[in-house]
Order: sequence, then structure tokens, then C-alpha cells
Amino acid sequence: MIQKGNIGVTETVMPAQPAELRAGLVAQLRGLGAVRSEAVERAVLAVPRHSPESAILRELALSESSLSAQQLAELLDDSVRPSVPKLREYLRAHDRTLVFQVRRGGFALGAFYKLRTSTEETQG
Repeated sequence: MIQKGNIGVTETVMPAQPAELRAGLVAQLRGLGAVRSEAVERAVLAVPRHSPESAILRELALSESSLSAQQLAELLDDSVRPSVPKLREYLRAHDRTLVFQVRRGGFALGAFYKLRTSTEETQG
């Protein structure tokens, strides 16, 4: 959109809508060969990009260490932040499925694993 003012001409950039962003993501994933079916495409298009669950999992994935519910709540945006008790309840309900409690009250994404080194493979 171009607006004319007293000082000069300015251009206002309109932010993309969530549906447009998801469609762009699907196009990129198709180009990479990651989306091969209509069912997967529909699923990607249907998932809200900024849901509390996606924000929680994103923060856990980006963290280098385990996080408590309180630490996690402080990292989440206000628009998707559940209360600490609700967040704690969610984490405990998904322990050993989506998240893994590595210390009392400290959660990480999934279970930890260690890749075998080449020397361990030849010995074991």
C-alpha cells in the first residue's frame, strides 16, 4: 500500500496473515520434498502456528538444559503463556511421551540419547 503524505511518499508493508504464512511454509516444504501427500499438506495448513503447545515445545527444543515450569513460563510470550500450575500439569501429563523429566521438576524435549562414537562401534 502506498500512502502520500505532506513530506513524501511512504510505503506501508502489511504483515502476512497466518494462513498465508502456512501456505508459504507448505510450498517450501514441498520444494524440499518433505510434503508428499495432500493429507500432510492439509495437516500443516490446519495447525495454528502460535499455539501454547507449539511454543512450549519450541522453547524446550531450543534450550540447552532442562527447564522447570516456572523457567519455561518466563520464556513464553504473553499471548501463549499458560499459568505455571497449568504448565506444570501439562508437562507432567506428557512426561515420557513429548517431554522427559531429567531432574525433579526439570523437563527437556523427549528422552535423552547418546550417539555412539566410531570407537564404541568397533569395540561393541
